[in-house]
Amino acid sequence: MTQTTAEKTTAPAAPLAHFSAPHRVLSDALNLTALSVAPRPLVPILGGIVAESTPDSVTLHAYDYETTVSVTLPAVPASTGRSVLDHGELKKILAGVAAGETKSAADRIPVTVSAEILSTPDIAVPLTTYPTEDFPALPTPAAPVASVDSGAFLSQLTRVLTAAGADATLPVLMCVQFTLHSGSLTMHATDQYRMASADVPVTRSQIGKPHKTVSALIPADILDKVAKQMRRYDGPVGIGVVEEPKIGATLVTLTFDNVQVSFRPYEGSLPKTKSLLPEASHLSITLDRAATIRAAKKAAALAKAKKDGMSCMLDSAEEGTVSLAPFYGEKDRTLVRGVSLPVTLANGTPDALAATAVRVNSKFLLEALSTFTGDGITIHLQAPGDDGRVAKPLLLTDGPALRGEGYWHLLMPLRD
Repeated sequence: MTQTTAEKTTAPAAPLAHFSAPHRVLSDALNLTALSVAPRPLVPILGGIVAESTPDSVTLHAYDYETTVSVTLPAVPASTGRSVLDHGELKKILAGVAAGETKSAADRIPVTVSAEILSTPDIAVPLTTYPTEDFPALPTPAAPVASVDSGAFLSQLTRVLTAAGADATLPVLMCVQFTLHSGSLTMHATDQYRMASADVPVTRSQIGKPHKTVSALIPADILDKVAKQMRRYDGPVGIGVVEEPKIGATLVTLTFDNVQVSFRPYEGSLPKTKSLLPEASHLSITLDRAATIRAAKKAAALAKAKKDGMSCMLDSAEEGTVSLAPFYGEKDRTLVRGVSLPVTLANGTPDALAATAVRVNSKFLLEALSTFTGDGITIHLQAPGDDGRVAKPLLLTDGPALRGEGYWHLLMPLRD
């Protein structure tokens, strides 16, 4: 009888990443990938990043199932390989490597990652690695279909983020809605008490039909972190979208410099603005923005100083002026005097101005005023009720136009 023995063969292990980069370059890349590394991962590997080296480049990827960050480094790859490195440990090791050095000297330290070892001309230490096959599959970034100027994008995004919600029980309101048209990108946010919308011209668009629009909800907190990382970048920002029939956008990718950030859009949509935006104004007044901010700060501080107040009253004062004062209640209204502000009537009559008063949240008013940059601010008001108080939203714009100059901010008035 003949016995046949089958030999078991083991597939060779896939090569690990091998690359070199200056300390500053690698540290900056880790700061970027931190956007999608869980601070307290449920399993250790989700606190890792994927390093992929090729003969031409090395790219670091981080992924938390909602956001993917990929950073391609100007490094010196030595071979093709893939590793999953512990993000937190790697940051601490890099900090240790720089210990005792001046900042400029630390920035220049050549750092080499070779398989499971990190080395510099002075030291070598082992790295924690995880099985590459256990890391979640990375989504493929969406190729850019439109491009916007980074300065305009950041400026407008920062304005809109002011109005995003912070209530975790209403997650849709914690998002910014991106709507991509053939000629512009509109960003819109609201927390139910205020609303902001900004347009950015699209310098290059390949979204197809001239009137086609693509919308997606992106978490505001992630966009805020991305915006902070983009401040030193001056160049185009590519916008890519993956769409599926009957579903809409399933992935949005922002590409800038050597970075790609991909978001899985949140399901749903923000409340429609059409019913809140006025088609015409009963009264439009233009104020000096710096003087209005000064008056609003005083009103906010005085409102808070007494009865934990949170509101201020914009009221007519002497002819051609309005008063911005803290609001302590209707019975004390005649006892309070606020800062007097000269106004220019952009629309309406002196009689309409004299008969108008509106109460708003002091904090929200200050934040709205801070999003504008011009010398003046125009406030559009609707007709007051029988009590002389405006009950419909206030619209703030850069100029007399109801839709502003690519940006507007809406504030809901307060009622007793």
